[in-house]
Amino acid sequence: MKRFLLVVAGVGIGALIFYAGLGILDDLSSGDNEPVVVLVNDSKSALNNASFSVNGNGAAPSQIDSLQPHDYLTQYKPKGRKVAFRLAFDARGRHYEFPGEATVPFGARNMAIRVDDNMQIAVHAR
Repeated sequence: MKRFLLVVAGVGIGALIFYAGLGILDDLSSGDNEPVVVLVNDSKSALNNASFSVNGNGAAPSQIDSLQPHDYLTQYKPKGRKVAFRLAFDARGRHYEFPGEATVPFGARNMAIRVDDNMQIAVHAR
């Protein structure tokens, strides 16, 4: 029984060291560039009175009178894997608001929030 507990403890400590090493490598390989969250207009319509904010990054919301098709807005991504955001705009005579939260997968630094032709959003990590 003692031998079994010793093996289990060794495996647990080994896993802890392995994941700590992965975290350190990810941090070292990230470079000096700040991770960002990008709002991309993939629709064929302009997004008017667009406001885009990311909670926890300390920045004011990005606002623009008209976000044309294929244009984008950028906010810095806060530390951590969970990212809460709020997006609001007018298009095609309607007002749209999208509060949301996404979890960034391990190793991904940046996030893109895309607005499609149906005025729906999709979140992608890269």
